[in-house]
Amino acid sequence: RIDKGVRIAPSTEPFTANASAPIGATAQYQVDVTLFPNVTYYDVVIEDVLPAGAVLQNASISGPTVSPADAQINNPANWQRTNPSGNLQRWTYTGTNGDFPRSEDPQPRTLTLRYDVLLSNSVPANVNSLPNTAKFEWANTSAGDEREPIDSSATVRVLNPALAIVKKVDGEDEVTRN
Repeated sequence: RIDKGVRIAPSTEPFTANASAPIGATAQYQVDVTLFPNVTYYDVVIEDVLPAGAVLQNASISGPTVSPADAQINNPANWQRTNPSGNLQRWTYTGTNGDFPRSEDPQPRTLTLRYDVLLSNSVPANVNSLPNTAKFEWANTSAGDEREPIDSSATVRVLNPALAIVKKVDGEDEVTRN
C-alpha cells in the first residue's frame, strides 16, 4: 500500500490528499509505503513525476527511511537519486543487491520519503491544479521477471490572485468638476 500526502509549508498539520497554495509557496510531500512482513521486495524503485513548474528543493529531501529502523535501508549511501528526464525523480535502492529482505518482525514496516517543492512562476498560467503521483515498484522474484507497481497521488490547487484595477484621478476615487 502507498499513500502520498501534501501540505503547504510551514504547516505541521497532517499530510492530506489535497492542499491549496499560491504560486511562490512551498508544497511539502510525503510518500508512505507499507512493506508487509514475509515479503522480499526485489530491485526497489520510487518514482515521482513533478508537475510542470514545480521545482524540487534538494536540501529538503528526507529519506527514504523505514520504521521500525533498518540500518541498511535507512543508510543514505544505499539510495541513488537520479533525474532521468524532465520532472521525473527516481530513488533506486542499491543496498543488499537492491532488495528489501523479509522482515523478521510480524508487523508491517513503513517506508517514508519527504521532500519540498517550490511552486515556481513557471507553472503555466492556465493551470489551476497540480496533481502529483508517486510510484513504488519492485520485482516479485530475484530474477526480476515481473515488476509490481503501486501509486498514489496528491494535488495542489493553485490559488490565483484576484486582480483588480482601480483608476483614480488626482489621487481621488471620485472627482466632481464644476
